[in-house]
Amino acid sequence: MFEQYTTDGQRVTLQEFQNFLLEQQKDPDALNEQKVSKFMREYLQDPSRDAQEPFFTVPEFLDFLFSKQNDAWDSKHNEVIQDMTQPLVNYWIASSHNTYLTGDQVKSESSIEAYARCLQMGCRCIELDVWDGPDQMPYVYHGHTLTSKIKFIDVIRTIKEHAFVTSEYPVILSIENHCTLPQQRNMASAFLEVFGDMLLTQPVERDAAQMPSPAQLKYKIIIKHKKLPDGHEERIVVRNDEAGAESDISNAVKNGILYLEDPVDHEWRQHFFMLTQNKMYYAEEQQPLDDDDDTEDNTNTE
Repeated sequence: MFEQYTTDGQRVTLQEFQNFLLEQQKDPDALNEQKVSKFMREYLQDPSRDAQEPFFTVPEFLDFLFSKQNDAWDSKHNEVIQDMTQPLVNYWIASSHNTYLTGDQVKSESSIEAYARCLQMGCRCIELDVWDGPDQMPYVYHGHTLTSKIKFIDVIRTIKEHAFVTSEYPVILSIENHCTLPQQRNMASAFLEVFGDMLLTQPVERDAAQMPSPAQLKYKIIIKHKKLPDGHEERIVVRNDEAGAESDISNAVKNGILYLEDPVDHEWRQHFFMLTQNKMYYAEEQQPLDDDDDTEDNTNTE
């Protein structure tokens, strides 16, 4: 493109830059040569060239191409221009499934950075899969898989730090809860301690007939979770039955280690597998089977 709008290959003259703005950028202001000349002077690196007819060197032309003034993004969209006073249920909400995972849901790493990245990208609904952990505080990970575990308390601290960096509108924490009641109570205490006034714990309007609006919920964190049934017992574990596509490990009929023979070297190799009602999934190879391992059983399930 630079060669198209330069005669000597070294610089872009005022007239050549004006042609570029008219033909490529479709900029109506380029019809005014004085405006184009003034505009060019903002990118001149050498003040001595601030003449009647300025010109661009190659670096200066590139500076313009990658500048904010040449950004295709309409700056008016930096601000929310939609009506945000309607009930929350009237909106599409940018959501994330298995937010903690950095890869597949069978054997990838779990990371608190995944939460930070998701929130910074504008996500307003993120998921936490919680399971009983040590010291009476849960872990977040994909249960019954080879995914790594991260501490629940580290996750919610990260959420607090990044929740409203990109947007002031509410963040919804979708909890897939596999914890016992004692650890659920510890989770509740941690939510209150970490989030403080950010946590929505009371109705915005006591006698409201509809859900509050995003505008009413600015800078609020909302917990999405099933309530315990009346008359519950200590042994009850609340699970989120809404989660789960066909390939979700929580819907597996069976899972464990599957041994498959490598067609090239004919070694038996371990693969993590899961069996659903309709399909069987297995991960990429884990490790070759040692000679002294028992190869008669081709699965070892929990």
